[in-house]
Amino acid sequence: MAAAVAVLAAILACGFIRRSPTIRSVTAVELADGHVVVTTAESQSRRGQHERRWTVDDIGYDLGYDLGQSSTPALTQQCVLSVCYRVAPGRLAVEQSTDLGITWAPAWHLPDDVYADLVTSLHTPGLASLSLVVRAVPAGHEVFVANGRDGLLYRGPDGRWSRVGFPAGGEGIYYEPAPRLSSDPIAWGPRVAATLPVLGALVAFAVRGRRDRRRGRLGAVVAVTVAGAMAAYGGARFPDVGMFPGVFYGFPIILGAILATTLVAAGIPTRRPASPPA
Repeated sequence: MAAAVAVLAAILACGFIRRSPTIRSVTAVELADGHVVVTTAESQSRRGQHERRWTVDDIGYDLGYDLGQSSTPALTQQCVLSVCYRVAPGRLAVEQSTDLGITWAPAWHLPDDVYADLVTSLHTPGLASLSLVVRAVPAGHEVFVANGRDGLLYRGPDGRWSRVGFPAGGEGIYYEPAPRLSSDPIAWGPRVAATLPVLGALVAFAVRGRRDRRRGRLGAVVAVTVAGAMAAYGGARFPDVGMFPGVFYGFPIILGAILATTLVAAGIPTRRPASPPA
């Protein structure tokens, strides 16, 4: 049992290793030598705040570090051919013009109630789009928008807008997901993953037979099962890192949580009846 607890403690640490108290913000985007450069600000309670710059060759996995300094000011309006985009002043929104900026129409924004919920959850009054880059590509054009605490916003050549998140690095370079919106569907994957260690512990405890009435033993099972559920939940929320999907890292954590909780529950000694006197 002690070994299983130690294993669970290790996978619990791995499951939440990416959950550092880091507050990220995409503060600017610019175009440099044909590459889109994204500037992020990261703040931590112990390490203070620092900036990082990232190059984005396409919106898939092609991220890289940029060690240079900003050479051009961030733009709030830019055109490609006759199509122009601009950030809406003081709003988390982008506007579009098809007549070189004579008239403007909404291109992307959040519904008012969803925006209000996002501001409340992030504790960031006045959350707004800050700058953008418009880049021509063979299939049309794409747009990158710095949306502050909401992350990087991207419009592909197909005209589809997506909240990409935050470039981040560690074991690999990847995107931290954008904050969840109140209109987003519930992600059932992490919830299902969290129930698996609990079910494994319940089955193992039932198969074991009689219940052990010693509260210390039962308390240990409950504590380990809760920890296993937390580890599995964290494992199911791993982001895609480089060329590897998040499940590549999360599945071993989920499997380890299930095995550890099952072993602990199955290893509880039962109370044996006293032997009759000789």
